[in-house]
Amino acid sequence: MKILLVYCNTSHEITVPIGITQIRSMLLRRGDSVELFHTTFYKQREKSTEEKRAEGLQFKDPGKLYYEPADMCEDFICKVEEFEPDMIGFSVLEPTYNIFTALLDSIRGVVEKHGIMVAVGGVYARLAPEQFAKNKSVDIIATSESEETFPELCHKIENKESYYDIPGYWIRDANRIGGWKINPAISLVDINRMPPLDPTPYGDRFMMKPMMGKLRKAISVEISRGCPYECTYCADPVMAQQAKLIGKYLRFKSIPKLEEEYDQLISEFKPDFIYKLSETFLSAPNKWLLDYYEVYKKYKIPFWVESRPETINDEKIRLLADLNCVRFSMGLESGNEVFRRTTLNRGYTNAKLLEAAKTLKKYGISFTCNLILGFPFETRSMISDGIDILRQIQPDGISVFLFTPYFGSVLREVCVDHDMIDPDLICDDYFQDVYSLRNNGFTQDELVGLRRTIPLYVTLPEKMFPLIKKAEKLTDSGNDIFNKLKEDFYDIKGWA
Repeated sequence: MKILLVYCNTSHEITVPIGITQIRSMLLRRGDSVELFHTTFYKQREKSTEEKRAEGLQFKDPGKLYYEPADMCEDFICKVEEFEPDMIGFSVLEPTYNIFTALLDSIRGVVEKHGIMVAVGGVYARLAPEQFAKNKSVDIIATSESEETFPELCHKIENKESYYDIPGYWIRDANRIGGWKINPAISLVDINRMPPLDPTPYGDRFMMKPMMGKLRKAISVEISRGCPYECTYCADPVMAQQAKLIGKYLRFKSIPKLEEEYDQLISEFKPDFIYKLSETFLSAPNKWLLDYYEVYKKYKIPFWVESRPETINDEKIRLLADLNCVRFSMGLESGNEVFRRTTLNRGYTNAKLLEAAKTLKKYGISFTCNLILGFPFETRSMISDGIDILRQIQPDGISVFLFTPYFGSVLREVCVDHDMIDPDLICDDYFQDVYSLRNNGFTQDELVGLRRTIPLYVTLPEKMFPLIKKAEKLTDSGNDIFNKLKEDFYDIKGWA
């Protein structure tokens, strides 16, 4: 069977995606003819996430970025016409839904003329299948992890067997009320049976990941899947709840499997950096971490990983440092302890944050802290609490997001209930200048201005706060002040 996989990606988001990459490998194992189209290097808007983050002083300006010279949809049409697939499978997140619809609209005539089947998957399809069901060109919606079942489904279609009862899918069926056969969920994937994440189909540029001020040849390795925590701004708790009857949502790969993957990927691609994909790496059992240490110490290739503040202790960070961890991310999200605990369901204290930061610095691991602005019912005073704790922590980097009420999160329902958003809102990328909430005490310009000045508040002397306050304004005078303060910031950071 000829299958075209489509990764709907935001511009310059360079991390090998797990699901669609492994589906490709599984299809190739089965003997299918598979090609991949991805949108990473197309100009999708005025500025990419990388450029927006650099403007907000979250890292050094990356310089001029590469963009494909042709139009994204025109290239996609050519790809479909040249390859002539039997099936097109899209991987879609909520912020890339508009990319998906643009691509599908561009080939609608070709799809209808040649009877090409269209399938969609990804987190947004799993959480909001009804959104995709409204599109008349969509035939199949994956509502469960589908690395193993999608090849089976393609096999049945190719052999003209009935595929309407495969678990984990909505299948279009004109003979049913509502037009869809809705099947129950399928058991969660055993990630130890999955192939390594092969970066090959994304091209050489996809391996060059900006990290700590320079481009590094990087590979991605899936360490674990799922999360044990229940943050209210995240969809993970909903997916964990859905998974209760079909498997354990949080899964760490076995140590032998990881060793096998490292041996293969390092031998083939010779990376100088590894991006380790685990939402909470240090939440793994202690024995697993010790066994992991014994395996990875033979590679010691520099790497990035993330985890929660409450998972950090001296022994774990000592091990990470010895393994050559050079970048670590942890979430602050809000500097107000009460708000963080009662509204965000994150129970660690500021004292624990300070202790975690002290431990990372003790072992020389560069680290970033994440901060989110504009939560429902958040106040300017609460944001100031975040600035205060960050001034005490002094991380090497700060990632500042605008709160975005993604589908499936508890806080999205809170926003709907309090008329802060429309129920059918489709959210954008949280690094863009889009603030979706109304009736919440902040304007979009206020939060965008705050986002770009948070690093200034954290880094520059407190006596400069009145000037930084003026730099929050998205006006000519505010921009002039911001650009002058940016020079001071670059000098302090050594970025000049």
